[in-house]
Amino acid sequence: MRVRVPVADLRGKPVEAAPLAVRDDMRVSQLLFNELLAVKEEQGGWLAVEAVEQQKLTPDGWHGYPGWVRKVDVTPSDGTTAHGGVVKTAFATVRSSPSADSPAIFPLSLGTRLFFSTEARGFLGFSMEDGKTGWVPKGAIGLSPPDDRARPGEVVRIARLFLGATYLWGGRSMPMPWPRGPVMGVDCSGLVNLVFRAVGVDLPRDAHDQWKKTAPVRPPDSVPGDLIFVKRPGEAEPVSHVMLFIGGERFIEATETGDSVRVRTFSQKFRLSLKGLAKGGTADRNRVYFGKTL
Repeated sequence: MRVRVPVADLRGKPVEAAPLAVRDDMRVSQLLFNELLAVKEEQGGWLAVEAVEQQKLTPDGWHGYPGWVRKVDVTPSDGTTAHGGVVKTAFATVRSSPSADSPAIFPLSLGTRLFFSTEARGFLGFSMEDGKTGWVPKGAIGLSPPDDRARPGEVVRIARLFLGATYLWGGRSMPMPWPRGPVMGVDCSGLVNLVFRAVGVDLPRDAHDQWKKTAPVRPPDSVPGDLIFVKRPGEAEPVSHVMLFIGGERFIEATETGDSVRVRTFSQKFRLSLKGLAKGGTADRNRVYFGKTL
């Protein structure tokens, strides 16, 4: 199956979300339009699935992220995973014809992958579920295949598009003007997953799995676009939080429920500068690791 709506919740159990619930423990992740799902089970109006494009490490190896999705939010698919491009702006509006004046159909979040079949007047066209063609501005799309190595500056530019976005537990979407869907926003690892997805780099969904996919780097050797991982006191996971380094003393972070994505400094978060961390200082009882993906 594939996702047929701009954003759908992936839920821990087949139960509806409470309206406008920002903290919802049943929201394990979110799915973007066109994401591929492997169906495992059906229960009433729900499907148990694995989100193939959101990898999760299990005792049996890497698998798609598991959860439940509403049947009305998906449509049959041939199972192909090839894509022609990805939305690299905050969101892209799908229109009914290749013109900025044509009626808007729905928006697509940053990180949405699409298959394109045609091009006209600065727009790219893709086939929709009803057989019609949806059109998005070509300038909003990063076309595949991407560069072998994403430029750190592009990673930081895209991460900055999330500044001010709502922190959402289990969130993995850019807030957009689409009133009929779920609450939209990002948690810490959802932010990182989408930023790198937009530059053609696939990272797992959760922070501890992202950590496993990076190469360790010493704090003084970090460059913009590197990731900063945190193990908080008393938590079981090796890593429970991730942030994106943008240079100097600063990083971009989706912090916690009630907050929004913002730029912070090491001193603000850990009461210790990056230089202090590099010298082996204690980061306010947290363990901090740096990882390189590019």
